Amino acid sequence: MQREYNGISIRSAKKEDAPQLCSWWNDGAVMAHAGFPDGVGTTVSEVEAQLIRESDETGRAQHVYERLGFQKVRMNVNAWEDARGVMQTSIDYALTRRDFIPFLK
Repeated sequence: MQREYNGISIRSAKKEDAPQLCSWWNDGAVMAHAGFPDGVGTTVSEVEAQLIRESDETGRAQHVYERLGFQKVRMNVNAWEDARGVMQTSIDYALTRRDFIPFLK
């Protein structure tokens, strides 16, 4: 998402923004309004993982898995490098018969 109005640009956060976001989220003066007067105590890796979870492509795939009953086991930050040299995160899922939600009847 990218929007511009009167010289102000608003865009979706990118992985490169993680250090700055981490700094803001850990700053109590910035986060006090949201109920975190001491900040949230996060790391750059955790912020990167959050950005990935919220990205459209990854979010759509996760939504499908989770609707079927898959449970997240682990998130692997910087697990692989794409064709452009950008490190990507992978998510490990598990599915048991008990958790499976069949949509075809």
